[in-house]
Amino acid sequence: MKSFLLFLIVFVTITVNVMGLILMCFPDGSILNLTVTILNKTVFKDFQLPGIILTLTVGVSNLIALYFLIEKVNKKYNYALLAGWLLFFWCSTQLFFIREYISIAIFYLFIASSIILVSYQLKGKNLV
Repeated sequence: MKSFLLFLIVFVTITVNVMGLILMCFPDGSILNLTVTILNKTVFKDFQLPGIILTLTVGVSNLIALYFLIEKVNKKYNYALLAGWLLFFWCSTQLFFIREYISIAIFYLFIASSIILVSYQLKGKNLV
């Protein structure tokens, strides 16, 4: 279970930080074949601010959780839980406002749910 959690956190840390940086550097979304029109129902005019928010919230929280998991810090699963919940919130918000690229958001929702459940399990609090 610990290895599985570590794998999930590493995967999310790498992919989210890379995507956040790409969105910041290419705010028109062209490098990812995205159009800014999918942001019409949001407050954003391009992808730069969403990239910054994604990196600073989900990316950094997973990076901190990864560090604490590797260093075996006492409350390491609390940080993994926080990272999982932030990813869950990000994906839920994306599904609510954008409603495109649903398969990617659902994939990351599954990962977020897995991080949350495994973290609770490793903390000793069985949810199921």
